[in-house]
Amino acid sequence: MMSEERAAWSELFKYSGIVLDIVIFAAIGYIIGQQYGNEVLGILVGTLVGTFVMWLHLFWVTGVIKR
Repeated sequence: MMSEERAAWSELFKYSGIVLDIVIFAAIGYIIGQQYGNEVLGILVGTLVGTFVMWLHLFWVTGVIKR
């Protein structure tokens, strides 16, 4: 019972991490863009990088990319 519940929580965190990739990178891009005086460009670059990382993360979690 405990191992099944633990496996369910593990899956939840793996897949919720995929959803948060773009948001986290957009926030990082905003902070970096603020330092250079161009927040919009920072958000754009952060979102693009976050989208790329999200796809890599998705393929890794689903097993398309092996370690």
